[in-house]
Amino acid sequence: MADPQFPNAPEIPALINLDTFTLPLTMVTIDGTPYPVRPKDLLSISEQKRATHYDERFRALFDKPGLATPEEEIEMAYCLDVITKIVLEAPAALHAQLNDYQRRVVIDLFLHLPIQTLRVLGAVVTAMEGVSGLLEGAPTIGEKSSRNSFATTAATP
Repeated sequence: MADPQFPNAPEIPALINLDTFTLPLTMVTIDGTPYPVRPKDLLSISEQKRATHYDERFRALFDKPGLATPEEEIEMAYCLDVITKIVLEAPAALHAQLNDYQRRVVIDLFLHLPIQTLRVLGAVVTAMEGVSGLLEGAPTIGEKSSRNSFATTAATP
């Protein structure tokens, strides 16, 4: 496909072809209605970071020796609520009805989901005319170039 900004430019084959597909989401049925649990690879970077932060904080409080204080109980419940809202696509009213145990079950499911919803099937590198000339003189396996030098130290024939 020609670039509309450069209509007279020659057609150049793609260097990389990526084909992807999406698998169906894992569903959780709550009160007879299915809701999707988003796998890790469908979360945005900020969602991943938030979920990781709250998961680590929950684990630190949960693994702490002794009984949790009332303030720690509230904080652990809050952490579970935040993580569940990130990973479970459901209305706010449903999230409000979930108890801490149900949230933990959803989070455990999320943590065990494989990262496979967006999978690269293949990447094909297509050689372009003239590219091989760019690599002439570059070291090959076994050859080493000296520091601050572009020349190879391999013996020349």
